[in-house]
Amino acid sequence: MSLSRVLAGPGSRAETTLAAAITAAAVVLLGAETVLLGWQLWPRDAAVPPGPAVPASPGGTAGSPLDTAAIVGAHLFGRAADSDVPRPEQEVPPTQLDLSLRGVVAGPSEDKGLAIIAAGGGDGHLYRPGDALPGGARLEGIRRDHVILSRDGRRETLALPENTDRPPQPQRSEVPLASSRPDSAPSRPQTLAGLRDRLLSEPGAVQRLLQPTPVRDNAGALIGFRLRGGGDVLYTATGLEPDDVITAVDDVRLDNGGSAVQALQRLGNAGQVTLTVRRNGSERQITLNFGSGG
Repeated sequence: MSLSRVLAGPGSRAETTLAAAITAAAVVLLGAETVLLGWQLWPRDAAVPPGPAVPASPGGTAGSPLDTAAIVGAHLFGRAADSDVPRPEQEVPPTQLDLSLRGVVAGPSEDKGLAIIAAGGGDGHLYRPGDALPGGARLEGIRRDHVILSRDGRRETLALPENTDRPPQPQRSEVPLASSRPDSAPSRPQTLAGLRDRLLSEPGAVQRLLQPTPVRDNAGALIGFRLRGGGDVLYTATGLEPDDVITAVDDVRLDNGGSAVQALQRLGNAGQVTLTVRRNGSERQITLNFGSGG
């Protein structure tokens, strides 16, 4: 996984990418391998306001039609060569490498975003355009439902599974979530496995349930992330509270890009993870036990 270069940019851009990466890793941890389909984390380009109306020249005739055919026929900028016409996307063949696309975080253009790619049926890892992939390929671009690879001078595609739009809902596990409040855990009607099932069956729920927001101290230093947008479902399933700031995953603190990458690497295979959260000025630990969970 190559995220150190992603996180080396300016603070605001790095935090946006890091938030996207944490969200992606959280989804992988919950077992929702393809629910990041087309999730837009970057703002769309603002619409350009229409310019002022240009008055007609005195010599012209108001309302006279424009002879577009004559302009096109004049070939004012020369004739386009056949080689200048871009190839249709369907000409790019699917890759023969043993890779699977688990999820994408699509940006405003194909050279921005993140992809979760696994090799040989193994664990998924996070990649960005330009990263080298197993098998000698390089990730060239990220689209809503597939990615573009470059290998030996040729472009290839790697698509999300065909059942991404309606992923099968796994059997719900009723193993309760352990937390810092053991007396309340058995009575929670919403389990972590139940939250995972919802993410699997409702791709749009990811954006609503997992919204990492960077939190800084008075000196401007990054101290962790707060999850927003989950409402009662997220808080009941995890034991978090709305104002909690996640400062560490296991023993890795989320106070800089490098340590956050280490935390993401641990999340991929975790059956149990301990979050350190800052609540009401003090830190406490919450243990999430994912069990078999479907």
